[in-house]
Amino acid sequence: MNVTKDIERLRFTITNQNKPNANDATALNGIIDWVERQRSENVRNGHLFAKMFLSVYAGHLQKSNGNYQLSLERCTETLKMPLEEVYVLFHQALNEIHRGNILDFWKDNPYDKTLEAQAIKSLEDNWSLQATTDRLNDLIADMINLYKDA
Repeated sequence: MNVTKDIERLRFTITNQNKPNANDATALNGIIDWVERQRSENVRNGHLFAKMFLSVYAGHLQKSNGNYQLSLERCTETLKMPLEEVYVLFHQALNEIHRGNILDFWKDNPYDKTLEAQAIKSLEDNWSLQATTDRLNDLIADMINLYKDA
């Protein structure tokens, strides 16, 4: 059986106030096994989270000159955000970097309409929110697969 069927079986037995039988015991054991597997997986995945959290926390600590509470607040603010909002913030940061690079380029090179059009097209094609999100999702999946057992 699978966990959904196991739950349905127990729900039926309990809802109808039937006396549990061997099939119900098997269903309960199936649910217990599933929960234990999920917990084990969460612990393994939690190692990656712990490493990244500590790295980000340390960075905030350095920026705040050791203000533990402020650093923790900054970390938890990010953790409370919906993932889509974090993608938007990341995308905005990339665009600021890209705009700064373009301004630096124009300082060193005479203005050229063709180059400007190419820069705008590059931003639209390569640095759109969707393209950035897709690339980040690929990168995150790769990092999880590469380091999940580290």
